[in-house]
Amino acid sequence: MDYYDNMINKKEYFEKAHGLTFEIKKMAPMEYLYECAVGFKTTVKYLLRDRKDMDKIRRLYTYARNGNQLPMPFIKYSKEGKFLGQEGIHRAIVALELGEETIPVLVITVLN
Repeated sequence: MDYYDNMINKKEYFEKAHGLTFEIKKMAPMEYLYECAVGFKTTVKYLLRDRKDMDKIRRLYTYARNGNQLPMPFIKYSKEGKFLGQEGIHRAIVALELGEETIPVLVITVLN
């Protein structure tokens, strides 16, 4: 996640050198999962049900429940709005299970 921390601290550099821009947006965990589901052409129900990595979700849940902050999820789009990728579905599921109303999400737009 150092790359994204670096990106936040050097926004102008990343816009010019890497051709991308971003904003930090507050999203409900279900909103984030919905955006991911649309991008992957599936359903939120599938994302919630397809828990192949339950151990990871349990570890993240315990970590967050003990007062630790999870890394910020991100979602990436082209300038035309096409979904390009994400990191954070497990974190959004944990936030949902913890009853979080919103989570910060790094929304990246690739300009080139």
